[in-house]
Amino acid sequence: MANTSNINIRIDADLKNQAEHVFGELGLNLSAAMTVLLKNSVRCGGFPFDMRIPPKPRAMQDLTREELHAELEKGYQSMLAGDVHDFDEVFDKLESGIRL
Repeated sequence: MANTSNINIRIDADLKNQAEHVFGELGLNLSAAMTVLLKNSVRCGGFPFDMRIPPKPRAMQDLTREELHAELEKGYQSMLAGDVHDFDEVFDKLESGIRL
């Protein structure tokens, strides 16, 4: 067996339970999940995911006419490209809390 070391961390109990559930669905325990995170962090030289604060969505009334037009055009082009979801599928996913 490889030379191992312990790490002790304090986290919110609810967060721990949620993480155990997510990783359990993937067939991992917390120890294996942390190993994956740490190996990927070493491999890429930092967090293996984006660590930026996401921009806050802007209200429609805060957009300029040009910005609103650009957003509407993006949505229209997305629809033309077939990037659409059936209403029932979206509703079911919202009810179950799963992202599209």
